[in-house]
Amino acid sequence: MSGKTYTESVDVSTGSYTADVTTGHQVDVDLAFTERTATEDPAIDVDGDGTDDASYTGVLNSGETWSASVSNLSTGSHTAEVSLSGHQVDVDIHMTERTATEDPGLDLDGDGIDDASYSGVLRSGETSSVSGDALAQGSTTLETSATAGTFDYTVSATGRTHTEDPAIDLGDDGSAEVSHSGLLGPGETTTYELSSLSTSTSSVGVDTTAGTTDVALRLRERQRSTDPAVIINGHRVGHSGALNDSKR
Repeated sequence: MSGKTYTESVDVSTGSYTADVTTGHQVDVDLAFTERTATEDPAIDVDGDGTDDASYTGVLNSGETWSASVSNLSTGSHTAEVSLSGHQVDVDIHMTERTATEDPGLDLDGDGIDDASYSGVLRSGETSSVSGDALAQGSTTLETSATAGTFDYTVSATGRTHTEDPAIDLGDDGSAEVSHSGLLGPGETTTYELSSLSTSTSSVGVDTTAGTTDVALRLRERQRSTDPAVIINGHRVGHSGALNDSKR
């Protein structure tokens, strides 16, 4: 019937097409196109290292969105690079602040040098255990340091028994015959020679500035000669009394 029209909608993808019309009579054909924008295979490089940190495979039509998470983004300035196969894309970047501590350290003896430290970044909730040997007896001021951030710390001390300035008094007369200046740690020993030890010594006194000590005395027997004498050509020459070792 002359003047009658018919409309049909067809979804087509991008490319070239040939339209064929089959009819028993002559018809007029009008083709009308509605442009639809879409984004194919969008990707984003957040830290500028040339590697995509987040990507989507496929087509995003107009109005469609896609969300991805990028973790462990370091502090500092970054340039975001967007790549895609077709059309354009809008990007919204939302950041979630995360607290972290970088290179924390502890100065245990107040000399300005860290005695225990961790190299790297500790994120929220992460912990690290380090050891330090500089904690001395008495009061100590602890100093903290960090390249960035703050941190809490707990110091656990393991007691070590030392002996300081041990001395030995023979005869308990209040005067030390031998003494060691300084500290003796667990298992450490020192040896001294006592020349004044005699058979008449009846008591040994041990004194220390701090700690306790065990003392072991080793005696070496010495021979004594009493009233020694020699006879030369019938003449007797002698000594009245006792001669100790090495005495002439």
